[in-house]
Amino acid sequence: MADVVSQNSITRAIKGEIYSALRTALVSPVTTKSKKSWSAAFIEQMLAEAKKNPNGPLGQMIAKQIMADDILSKLDAETDKNLSKDYDFLEYRLLKQLYEEQRTIFLDDKISKKILIGSRRIGKTTLATRLMVKDCIKPNRHALFIGLKLDSGPVNLTFNECLRLADSVGLVVSSKNATNKTIEFSNGSRITCKGNYTVRDQDTNFQGDHYSLVILDECQSQKNVQHLLDDLIIPAMSDYPDGKIILTGTPPRIKGTYAEKIWKEFKGWKHYSWSMDKNPFVINENHTLESIIDSICQEKGVQPDAPFIRREYFGEWYYDIEAQVFKDYKVYKELPEGFIPTHIAIGTDYGFSDYNAIIALAYNKQTKQAYVIWERKFNKATISEIVGACNEVFEFCKNVAIKRNNSFDFNNIGFYCDTNEQSITYELSTRYHLPVYNCYKHDKRLAIAQLADWCRSGRIMNIEDGILVSEFEQTVYKRDEQDNIMSEIDDDLFHPDAVDALLYASRQYAFDCGEESGGQSSDKTKKEEARQNTLPDWINQDEGDNNDN
Repeated sequence: MADVVSQNSITRAIKGEIYSALRTALVSPVTTKSKKSWSAAFIEQMLAEAKKNPNGPLGQMIAKQIMADDILSKLDAETDKNLSKDYDFLEYRLLKQLYEEQRTIFLDDKISKKILIGSRRIGKTTLATRLMVKDCIKPNRHALFIGLKLDSGPVNLTFNECLRLADSVGLVVSSKNATNKTIEFSNGSRITCKGNYTVRDQDTNFQGDHYSLVILDECQSQKNVQHLLDDLIIPAMSDYPDGKIILTGTPPRIKGTYAEKIWKEFKGWKHYSWSMDKNPFVINENHTLESIIDSICQEKGVQPDAPFIRREYFGEWYYDIEAQVFKDYKVYKELPEGFIPTHIAIGTDYGFSDYNAIIALAYNKQTKQAYVIWERKFNKATISEIVGACNEVFEFCKNVAIKRNNSFDFNNIGFYCDTNEQSITYELSTRYHLPVYNCYKHDKRLAIAQLADWCRSGRIMNIEDGILVSEFEQTVYKRDEQDNIMSEIDDDLFHPDAVDALLYASRQYAFDCGEESGGQSSDKTKKEEARQNTLPDWINQDEGDNNDN
């Protein structure tokens, strides 16, 4: 028995020596000058001989191996294994410089819709760039970053940081365009950065492409977000079943943004929120949250409880009520039976790709009491749709007027239209014979302040839960660098289309009631002076009619 065990030990030792010698011979360079191993050189030679004579024994043998049923699946499996190892390693390299809260979002691959509402300086750009590069490590992906403006600091920073990160992880850039903010990689993936400043250009900018990852930055301040997401972005992600959309931003200045609606009402969106006190790259032994806030307050001349401090540096939901243009406005449910209108002014604001708005304001010239009786707001309308809406409101106003005042003069109903699209107004007048005029636009800021006062005092009553009420909540004045309120509406934050339409109507209301803030356009005045001429003068406008848009 001992002899048998001894013999087996010797056999194993010999086999080990043989295997070791073979392994060394197969992987060692053929010569001292060559880097190729013997086995690599041998295989290369075999393939060369098989290529010369594919029908020979060697060619047939190699063909049989290549065409084996499971060879492709084996190669795919091996490739996938190697790619997985590479992906995991590259992902780790992107992940390692993120702190805990950022890592939670970075690693959460199961959720397709995410929204991050937090304070400034929590590393949103750092997170966004790593998410996009992570996505593009895989071949044939398309990551999209949407900022407020294409040529802006955040978009430029994102573009440059994506280039730096890609280089750091070995993702090969095949082409880049700093003007259009595009990066293409050798694996077929690409990154695109775009701006969403102009609503009119949304369809042009975002249609016709496909996206695997979309990050919408400053979502609380973006234009026309519902249309952008529902009609353009989400349909463009259908080619990627694992596609993801991420919204990032700070708490909004105003009520009713679409980002707030997503945050508070929509199901299927995962919420993330934290403030900069969680960021170890900002808050450390040298910089505490208190010291940073104190520094900002001293710079701006404000207190720590200022709304913008609570929003932007603590990530808290504080609306800028102080800057709200329309405060304590009055509303009604049903038009009072005792109200007798003498005039109806219909304000019309054209929008096309932006929103169109039509507001009918009925008022009594003697009592100066006014009621908004009709509201309509719609976008992407054709001229025929605008005409249809104008005809509808005109008939509605005539019915209201005659039911309440048997002696009502229909010449006291008029449309007061935005001067930016005079061709539509001309069409309404010449083809459809509606009483349309260019609106009066002098001293817009004064007129806005007066309109807000009339809504607050109840001289102008608005429809409860109506379109105007919604816009009143979102219309705010601009603030300067020191957080002081300015006398100009912040159109970049929210453009109040219906308010503009009401403003046009209110200028005629004020004029008819003899108020200083009132005004009448030149074509209206000329028509009244010459009743026989029913066509407005489209060429000669009062100087300044097109000012203060």
